[in-house]
Formats: sequence, structure tokens, C-alpha cells
Amino acid sequence: MAVHVKCIFCGHAFSVPDDMRGKRMACPNCGQKVRILDEEQRKALELRMQKERAEERAKIAEARREALLGKRVVPSHYDNLRLLARVLAMVGYLAAIVAAVFGFLYVMTNGSIFTSSASIVVLIALFVLALLFLVVHKVAAEVLRLAADIGDAHNDTLQLLKELRDIMRSLSVGRKC
Repeated sequence: MAVHVKCIFCGHAFSVPDDMRGKRMACPNCGQKVRILDEEQRKALELRMQKERAEERAKIAEARREALLGKRVVPSHYDNLRLLARVLAMVGYLAAIVAAVFGFLYVMTNGSIFTSSASIVVLIALFVLALLFLVVHKVAAEVLRLAADIGDAHNDTLQLLKELRDIMRSLSVGRKC
């Protein structure tokens, strides 16, 4: 009875005699050595693959459930940067609010609260500095948010590469003689 084999290197399907089970044979298409699994090894490999697929489906289901519930799937190492970005933005808004309060006081008192021309210059300088402060802090906050997002993307990429490495290692263990 012939055993049907598919080359893991080139994907070429071919048949070999039954007595080749448990041995290695060169692929007729690419020449790479392909291991022909015996019945016990084939069953063990199928069980391992089913278990891995079940674990992967469970991970995906858990991630979907957490995403639907609004929970973060993987905690970020960059949450402190995001917190700092929010603080910087709030400080910028606070500076703008202080300048607006002084402007409101000036308008409501018909300028009597600021009687000298120097105080009007100080008020204008305060408005300009508050606006500059707001812009600088908003830009810094956006840069920090961007850095946190880039860091998270980098960590996600590294995690994916580690998972791919583990998959490749598990596949290479299955084909060693």
C-alpha cells in the first residue's frame, strides 16, 4: 500500500512505498530530504496539531470576548507615557483657562483692573505665553501618544515574531529523524 506524502519545502505531493514509513526520502521535485512518518508518528502529530488549533481558537475567543467587553487585551507597557500626555494636555488647557479668566476680568471691569499701560502689555504677554504654552504642551502630548502607539506596535510585532519562531520550531521538531 502506498503512502501519500507532501513535501514541506516545495509542496509537491507524491507517493512512496509502505516500507518507507519512519525513514527519510529525497523529494522528487526539489531534492530536499522529507521524513515519511510512520502511523504512530502521524497520529501523534495530528493530535498535537488539533491541540494547538484548539488552544489557538481559545486564545482568539478570549481576545474577542475581552475586545467586545471593552477590556484591553494585552496590557501596555506605555500607559505611563499616555498618562503623561494627558497631564501635559491638561496643563496646557489650564494655562489657556487662566489667560481667558484674566481676559474676562479685563472686559468685565472695562479695563479698570489693569489701569496702567504696563499691565495691558503684561495681559497681552500672558495671552501669548498661554497660547504658546498650550501649543507646546499639546504637541508634546501628541508626541508622547505617538511614541506609546509605536512602542505598542513594536511589542505586538515582537510577540508575533516569537509566536512564528515557536511555530517554526515545532514544525522542525516534527521533521527531524
